[in-house]
Amino acid sequence: MHAGSRYARNRKTDQLANEIDVVVYGEFDNEAELVAYKAHDLYQESIKRVRPLRELRFAADYDVPSSSGSSGSGPK
Repeated sequence: MHAGSRYARNRKTDQLANEIDVVVYGEFDNEAELVAYKAHDLYQESIKRVRPLRELRFAADYDVPSSSGSSGSGPK
């Protein structure tokens, strides 16, 4: 994993909506690293624990072109 994954509590300073409590952010050098992250035992255990507790879930996967022209897989 490129920069690792992180999580943080939402500061809830948005004027329109503050429903999100926790944000998880990760950067991956390629699609294979994202797939490996999702398959990891710790990730699987964490989603088993969190899924029944959450009311909302938003996710975004996106590619960010690198300076060399190839693209990596963005946060999840």
